[in-house]
Amino acid sequence: MEWHEKIEIAAWQLISQTEKGLRQLVLQVFLNTFGDNWKLGYLNRYDRLPDKKNRLHIIFERLEQAYQRDMEQYGSLAMNLTLLDETYIHQLFDYFILFSWEDIFQPIFQKEKNYWKKVKDNLELIRNPMAHQKMELLLESEIKKAEEYCREISSIIERSESAENFPTGI
Repeated sequence: MEWHEKIEIAAWQLISQTEKGLRQLVLQVFLNTFGDNWKLGYLNRYDRLPDKKNRLHIIFERLEQAYQRDMEQYGSLAMNLTLLDETYIHQLFDYFILFSWEDIFQPIFQKEKNYWKKVKDNLELIRNPMAHQKMELLLESEIKKAEEYCREISSIIERSESAENFPTGI
């Protein structure tokens, strides 16, 4: 196995692991903040902000369509998926983390919103070519930066999991 292939595999595993962990973090925050019916609670949070609430309706509609496709294609194997399992790492940031930055996620991620937007942009830039076997489109420096960001996100996930009470939104 060539050196580049080893880097590619390790980077892809790290990005995949981070994406799954981030889904779990967002889900846990929503469950702790809104309860089992987190989707409705999350939507209701924006009752007084119709533009945001309408945007969320569109997002959830897309996620529900993707979930339905998985159910049709994979049957009972897809039963344990959640709507968040239908998101990619950049969508978790766009649809939930950055979308609800001030009122839910800032205390968990702590750094400035613009920093996390940059993280999201980098991970999106890296993830898609990796997922579609187009590594030649990526610079080694971009991959290394993405790995740093993934490790940072992983430490946030670990810190949140080890907290006495898993984080809840404000």
